[in-house]
Amino acid sequence: MPSGREPGYPTLRQLRFGSPAVPVTDRRHQVLMAGLGKAGLYDLGPGDDEAVRALADRLDEPTVRRVAHRPAAAGGQR
Repeated sequence: MPSGREPGYPTLRQLRFGSPAVPVTDRRHQVLMAGLGKAGLYDLGPGDDEAVRALADRLDEPTVRRVAHRPAAAGGQR
């Protein structure tokens, strides 16, 4: 039965709960991008994305969550 998804893309459950299909760095990148999005920073360029990926590569998950929380919290105070 076709799922309607492109082959090779992870399911929402895999993104949310983790799986071998979603590398840890990708999840960290998503957390950081979500924090920036909640702060209203949507117009990021290629250099910005590269910087976010560098952070995701170097930080552990609890630190990524703390870093992502700062802009998200600041964006909520506008």
